[in-house]
Amino acid sequence: MINPAFGKFAVLAIKTRDLAAMTAFYRDVLGLEPKASGETFTAFHTGAGGELVLWNDAAGPFVPGFAGADLEAAREALLDAKPTEIEDHPGGKHFYLTDPDGNTVAFSNG
Repeated sequence: MINPAFGKFAVLAIKTRDLAAMTAFYRDVLGLEPKASGETFTAFHTGAGGELVLWNDAAGPFVPGFAGADLEAAREALLDAKPTEIEDHPGGKHFYLTDPDGNTVAFSNG
């Protein structure tokens, strides 16, 4: 059972080499509605309460994420996994940790 402090598993980020092409594909071909964008990312509504993020500087090929987390409690519960410090991010705050295969896992309050 997921620790309630972690929030909902609601975000998937995909690392991309061509942000413009990937943005066009998910927007124009699959019909996802853009939620936010910046120089290094595009975030889409998934229609299921979560988001898909295309990210050209992600640490691994995929970045699973938890949204709506109680960041202080979640970070405290995960101290053995060596989480980063809590930082500002578009739409709120977040921290990261790395899984055994080197993939980044994100926790945000937004």
